[in-house]
Amino acid sequence: MRNFSSSLEDEKYFCMLNRLNATDLIKLEKKKQVELGLADAQMDFILRKDVEKQLMFIDAILEVRAVQN
Repeated sequence: MRNFSSSLEDEKYFCMLNRLNATDLIKLEKKKQVELGLADAQMDFILRKDVEKQLMFIDAILEVRAVQN
């Protein structure tokens, strides 16, 4: 598992994600994947890192909800 350090902004984002329903989470995930592609195209490595972290949060929440159901 990767080393992970959490900031206050990450915690706020994670809490916001927890309030979303599954449909909205999937829409947000698709949006973030497009952002990731744009960051790659523009070679914006800082944005890429941020978007990857956000996608990791979204994936974690979707996995937990899938296991609970």
